[in-house]
Amino acid sequence: MSNPSTIPQFPLVDNSGNPARFHLMVWGNKKQSYDFEKPHRHNFNEVLIYYKGGGTHDIDFTTYESKDRSLHFVASDNVHLVLNNKEDEGCSLLFENDFIDKDLTERLPFNKSNPVLQLNEEDFLSLDGLIERIKSEYSKKQKGYEMIIQAYLQTFMLHLIRMYESQNPEGREGNAKPEIINKFIVLIRENYIKHETVEQYASMLNVSAKHLIDLCKTHTGKTPLRHIRDHIISEAKKLLFNTKLSVKEIAYELGFDEPGNFSKYFKNASGYSPVEYREGIR
Repeated sequence: MSNPSTIPQFPLVDNSGNPARFHLMVWGNKKQSYDFEKPHRHNFNEVLIYYKGGGTHDIDFTTYESKDRSLHFVASDNVHLVLNNKEDEGCSLLFENDFIDKDLTERLPFNKSNPVLQLNEEDFLSLDGLIERIKSEYSKKQKGYEMIIQAYLQTFMLHLIRMYESQNPEGREGNAKPEIINKFIVLIRENYIKHETVEQYASMLNVSAKHLIDLCKTHTGKTPLRHIRDHIISEAKKLLFNTKLSVKEIAYELGFDEPGNFSKYFKNASGYSPVEYREGIR
């Protein structure tokens, strides 16, 4: 596999290309200085706010749907790319790691197993006023605007934390994810090429398959099967991007008996054939 440093990393700049600590980007208003449909990294955090979704968004080579009224959290150094985004409408809040209190970002799903927050219409509309205030300050750039944006952004994040923790009570301080789930994730990383079943993983953990399913759904929002599938697809995408291995070679590398089975598995999970995905990101 080639060195992952071949994935470019971009600094935070404003619309004029000048270094910035904060930037608000309304989608479609400006041609990006880099291609967001290719894998890339930032040295800053980004919150993508989807008023209207329709495409897909890869974060660390795991695919998430861009749905109406959803927010996607991309941490500094995450690899991400936006695909099939012609229907997407929204904006992004981009900010350096020290622009707001670190505690706020740590309590939100940056670098978590599911970096997406789906909101109902009432909660989403309640954030609209803060977003508009941030937009206004950022466009006018009057004296002291950066400090005011910091205050608005911190307030915005506090509202998001309340919404996130109400949906994910296990994320609150003092109510950590059960150790069995952490062990399950480690086992997937160690055994994914063997294509073990949920029942086999449960046996390794000395629990029933039903118990493992219930724990994963409650504490991660994903089934064990989805965790297994996402990891296999993530590894496949890394190989498609970072190596010159053929699809057939990648299939065998990932433990598939037949390349056709791998191609079908990949397309069912991502919406693209392996060849289409490789051509699209290069």
